[in-house]
Amino acid sequence: MIVKPGSEVEKMIFDFIEQRQLSLHHHKKKSDAEKEYNKLLANSGGEEKNFSLDQADKIYKAYQEILINEEQSKLAEDKYNQSYEKLKDLGRILFYANITADITMPSANGGGPVAKQVMVSFPNGEVFIA
Repeated sequence: MIVKPGSEVEKMIFDFIEQRQLSLHHHKKKSDAEKEYNKLLANSGGEEKNFSLDQADKIYKAYQEILINEEQSKLAEDKYNQSYEKLKDLGRILFYANITADITMPSANGGGPVAKQVMVSFPNGEVFIA
């Protein structure tokens, strides 16, 4: 189910939280793929670097996962930074006041949407969401 925020400010907060989650998710997947790739290299070939076709295929697929998740991570990080800057601008507009909001986010495990109350504060011109 796709959750669509209502107001402009809600959309900014939603985008920030969503992009932060996506960035962390893809970074973790990239790290996991790197671990798998290194494990396959060490276990399959050792010092001799002789691989079977099946081993070479698994190593290649693990490497492709690294590249895919690295690209996804970069895209999510760019979008995260953009959403962060928008919230910083919002903080300046609101004279660094705090915002309390109920934000409906998609569930991390694929279930229905989850409403959570968040507090957005702007300490020292930065953005903090609790």
